[in-house]
Amino acid sequence: MDDLLHVTVWRRDPNCCDVTVSGQLDAYNTSNLRDVLKHAIRACGKINLILSHLTFRDLASLHALLVGVRLAESHHADLHLHRVPHFLVRLLRQSYKGAITTESVAGD
Repeated sequence: MDDLLHVTVWRRDPNCCDVTVSGQLDAYNTSNLRDVLKHAIRACGKINLILSHLTFRDLASLHALLVGVRLAESHHADLHLHRVPHFLVRLLRQSYKGAITTESVAGD
């Protein structure tokens, strides 16, 4: 993984895992997150993507999240975004017409 991006996966049970993202998510390292999400989506039926520890994100990070949402949808998996900054929730909902399950955080 990248020095600026840290992604951890914790398998709660055979059908559910948490993916926690911390650090900087940008055009340089979004492929790392996409790869982890692809593996998690194929391995688990439910994925909790926790974004509360992101210190920087750009439009490439929005694209990576949208790819994850679409991939989960195509595999009939549930991808739940947790602790998402308000501005990113707005962008996700404007960019994707399907249902996105999010839990936002205050102050961003």
